[in-house]
Amino acid sequence: MRMAEIRVSRLRRIPVFLVLGDMPTELVFNDYILLPDVSYGKIERKKVGITIMGPTERLLHRLGFKYMISLMIKDKSRFISLFRREVDDVLSTIGQLKNLDFIMISDDAAWYGGPLYPKWFIKGPYLEAHRQIAEKIRSVGSQAFLHADGNYGEYFRELSSIWDVLHPLDIYPRGSYIEFKEWVDRALSLKEIIESKIASGIPLELCNTKLVAEATIYFLLRWKEEGIILSNFHPPMCRINIVKMFRELRRLGLS
Repeated sequence: MRMAEIRVSRLRRIPVFLVLGDMPTELVFNDYILLPDVSYGKIERKKVGITIMGPTERLLHRLGFKYMISLMIKDKSRFISLFRREVDDVLSTIGQLKNLDFIMISDDAAWYGGPLYPKWFIKGPYLEAHRQIAEKIRSVGSQAFLHADGNYGEYFRELSSIWDVLHPLDIYPRGSYIEFKEWVDRALSLKEIIESKIASGIPLELCNTKLVAEATIYFLLRWKEEGIILSNFHPPMCRINIVKMFRELRRLGLS
């Protein structure tokens, strides 16, 4: 038995949520299937869900970042009115969904340096909208996932109290194995304030290298698997090494 097998032998099977992009689902061993729309049939032994663009991202796409920030500064009431309209549209869309195991809201509002928007917005309208959206998702019988890139710092505590699962804790670059290990250390520092599960751990920036499986196992061993759904950060651009990685994890009994 190799050392890697001994080290992971005490870990139980890890649930996997893979953001697939155009990767065929039959090539990987995932538990959560993310669908492009609500037209789906029964998928055995999988948790089925979709992604909906959140109100902040929707408004950003409509207005552009420069105008959106300008409106926040110069005409707060107008901005809040437009934002509220997007929130209502998201709530209406969720209300029409049925028989989904989970619904993921994609609502980026930060970068590696912290929140992109003023504190009054994050503490007020942003978090309040997330409370309403997460409650609406649960009201239709689904688990509430949040995809939010960037480092939310102190706001991770409240976000994790609102959502069932946070994806993907994208708080630091992972362009090399050294950077990935630094990301793991920084993510671990948030563990004591995060109440929800997290979906994370597969560094696709390394997927063109042989290190992707080693990095993923390193993450699992450091995090000790508490509240973890193993997931990539973004859709894979290279499928071969990801498939090999999942085969290695399955061989070790981790997926």
